[in-house]
Amino acid sequence: MNTSKRGLVLGGGGAKGAYQIGVWRALREMGLDQFDAISGASVGALNAVLWASGDYENAYRVWSTLRFSDFITPSTDGQRMASRDGLRRIIREHADLAAVRTCPIPVYVNILSAKTMQVEYRKLNGLSDTEIVDLLIASSSIPAVYGKAEVGGEQYWDGGFFIGGDNVPVYPLYHNENIRDLLIVELTGHERVEFPADCRALRIIPDYSLGNLLHFGQSAIAQRMEQGYRDTMALFSGTDPELPEVEALLDAVHSEQELEAFIRCGSYPNAPLSVMDGGVFWDDICTIGSYRLQRNKQFLNLRILDGTGVRRAWWLRSCDFLAAIEKYKALAVR
Repeated sequence: MNTSKRGLVLGGGGAKGAYQIGVWRALREMGLDQFDAISGASVGALNAVLWASGDYENAYRVWSTLRFSDFITPSTDGQRMASRDGLRRIIREHADLAAVRTCPIPVYVNILSAKTMQVEYRKLNGLSDTEIVDLLIASSSIPAVYGKAEVGGEQYWDGGFFIGGDNVPVYPLYHNENIRDLLIVELTGHERVEFPADCRALRIIPDYSLGNLLHFGQSAIAQRMEQGYRDTMALFSGTDPELPEVEALLDAVHSEQELEAFIRCGSYPNAPLSVMDGGVFWDDICTIGSYRLQRNKQFLNLRILDGTGVRRAWWLRSCDFLAAIEKYKALAVR
C-alpha cells in the first residue's frame, strides 16, 4: 500500500457546487490539484468528472454560463417537479466523457438504490458515454426535484440524499484504492463524517453559508467560486478568510461617521426598515462600531444594520455593493 497517495472527495449540494471550482482554482495556482483518485456525490460527482478531465478553464466556463433553467426545466409527465433534460444536455455538451473513460486515475460517483436504500459506489473508468451519463444523472437526482433515475434497469436517487446516502463519499477511496490522505471539499459544513483511525483528512469547509442549493443565479455562482478560492488560499496560508467586499468596505470606511456617509451615497434607495434579526437567515460578516454587514444565507444579498437593528442599506448582489464602494471612494476624495 502506498500511503503517499492523495484522494479528492467532493461533497454534494446543488448550486453550491460552484464553490468547488473556486477551490480547484486555488489548488491549481499552488500546484496541488493533482490527485490519485477522485470521488463525488451529487453535484460533487459532476465536478469530479470535470476535474478528472483536467480542464479547469472548461469547468469555470460551464459554471459561469449556467442558468436556473439548465438544471430545473419543467417536467411534463406529472411524476416530478423538473425534467433532467437540461442536466443531461450540459453533461453531453460540456463534460469530456472520453477523458473520464480513459482517465489514468479512478473516478467514483455514488448512487442510492430506491429499492434497498443502500448507497452504491460506481467507478466511471472504462464505461461507455451512456453509462457515465446515466450514473451522473442518478447521482444528482434530488428526490423532491427530479424523482428516481434508472441505471441498468434499476431505480436510483441522489447519492448524497440525507436518508441512506453518503454526501461525503470517502468509502471508495479508502477501501477500494487504499488511500489514506484525503482532501475533502464540503458544501454545507454540517456533514457528520466518521474517518477510520489511520485516515488523514484535510477538510475545506465554507467559512460562510453558500445559500440555497437551487439558487443558480450567476451572481451567487460567482460569489461561491470566489469564496471557495479565498477559503482554500486562507486555509493553506494559515490566515483567516475574508470576503473581498469586506476588505473593500474596511478599506473605504473606518468609522461610523464614514459609514453613514457611505450609506447616504452608496446604497439603493432605502427607507429605514426594522428587521427580524438573528442567525437563522443571516450571517454577520463584519462590524464597524455598532453597525453590522450581513449576508442572507439563502439568497446571498447584503444589508447593513445599525445598532438598533434597523436596516439602513441593502444590495441584491455583491457586484452592486462593490460598485457602491467605488462610488463612495470617488466622492470621498473630492
